[in-house]
Amino acid sequence: MVVILSTNVNTVNNIIGANSGLKGVLDKIHEYAHLDQPITLLAENGAGKEAIARAIHKASKRSSATFIRVNCASVPKSLQWEYLFGDNNAQSRENMGWFGKAHRGTLLLDEIGSLSIDSQYTLLGIISNGTITNKSGKPTNIDVRLVVSVSNNIEEMINKDLFLSELWERLSVFTIEIPPLRKRLDDIADLADYFAKRAAERLGFYPRSLSEYDVKILKSYRWPGNVRELASVMERAVILGEGKTLKIKEALGGGFEDISELKPLDTVIKNHIEKVLKHCKGKVEGKDGAAHLLQINPNTLRGKMKKLNIDPNEFREENK
Repeated sequence: MVVILSTNVNTVNNIIGANSGLKGVLDKIHEYAHLDQPITLLAENGAGKEAIARAIHKASKRSSATFIRVNCASVPKSLQWEYLFGDNNAQSRENMGWFGKAHRGTLLLDEIGSLSIDSQYTLLGIISNGTITNKSGKPTNIDVRLVVSVSNNIEEMINKDLFLSELWERLSVFTIEIPPLRKRLDDIADLADYFAKRAAERLGFYPRSLSEYDVKILKSYRWPGNVRELASVMERAVILGEGKTLKIKEALGGGFEDISELKPLDTVIKNHIEKVLKHCKGKVEGKDGAAHLLQINPNTLRGKMKKLNIDPNEFREENK
């Protein structure tokens, strides 16, 4: 998949989380944006790599030029070289694939670990020399700001000879680690509100609002699909909603486990001991006592009852 963007794209200032969960990321963008060296984004799938790459582009001196995103995993390895670098007989940049089209702009290579070895060697040459060499041996200068993303274990791929160690040495000099959504809980409410409003406007629905309980549910979910999954969930919540109300639990479906009714461990233990004492009519020791039923030492049970402020006398028949 290839996406070509004009200059009207995300900036550092309008990224949700710039002052909270992504503050460290945005600090690095400001630090690296003026450089021409490659930047590697380390992130899980769906964590917002493209938004960060756009912000790098907009903060750089190339902001008025083209931004191109290529998902390497979606291009068959047999076609990658031609798509990225063009025809082997190419005589001009226009025919030199996406690198030629991104000349003087920014090129995001998403999922760099999916590149074929041949493409990796050519990419290493571009980073080292700034040129693409066609079949006849003629080199052509290429001026591209390269941003790559990684979600797989590159070190493991290097050990298996699936990724060039020399290329990774060049790519890993300037890295930005994007935290997964589960580590950005303070950003979830703002992100969810943004996605809900965007979906309602696009689908022609009445604007729907997040309740405090909605936010609590969203924060309790693990978000394996990160920001991309949140966007999809909020769209479903808008479609399923009624009036101004969102249907968050329904949108999450079977992936949601309501933890609002979970209790502290001491509360659970206290309730269970009291239930057993009621059954044993307040008796602690003996074969028909609570300690025997709970399979613990009577002194241990008394210690727990003292700690949890449980009086066995309250469960004896004479007190009924």
